[in-house]
Amino acid sequence: MKRRRIVMVALALMLGLTGVIAYAAPSRAGTGFSFESLIDINTVQRCIGQTDGLGTANTCTYENGQLFYYGSEKGTSGYYQLVNSLGTCMGVWGGSDSAGARIEFITCDTTHPAQFWALHYDPSSECYLLFNYNSGYVIQVNGTEPGAPLTQEPWVSGYIAQLWSIQAQSP
Repeated sequence: MKRRRIVMVALALMLGLTGVIAYAAPSRAGTGFSFESLIDINTVQRCIGQTDGLGTANTCTYENGQLFYYGSEKGTSGYYQLVNSLGTCMGVWGGSDSAGARIEFITCDTTHPAQFWALHYDPSSECYLLFNYNSGYVIQVNGTEPGAPLTQEPWVSGYIAQLWSIQAQSP
């Protein structure tokens, strides 16, 4: 586990994900990344992906929408669109700013503030939280089964369902 965390820190530095917020924007032609939930760390990894346009945590395959790239930045805020390999952006259902709203994948639109995310490094867990620009909430996986729904929820320090490791992936 310690070696994996060292690899994650090295990966974060390579991708430019240093400090509290990730500001680097890898191009679509370069290395992408996947978000792995820590919830199943001892069994099967679950990655952020989509099922019928809704955000879910599925068994990691690192394909079919589980590969991400940075899209447009919201001004100079450090919040970016997260575009998956299917060409859709991760957002919050209907632009909601309410806790419990589902995560969705829809056509990218730079006028939608609910499509912008910041990666915040949590030094105590050596993982990341994904904060939404519009609501200020974080992405949370709700369950351990494949296809568990993703929602936005208030940040709870150290809550494993809100922590994500980042894995570099080649397109």
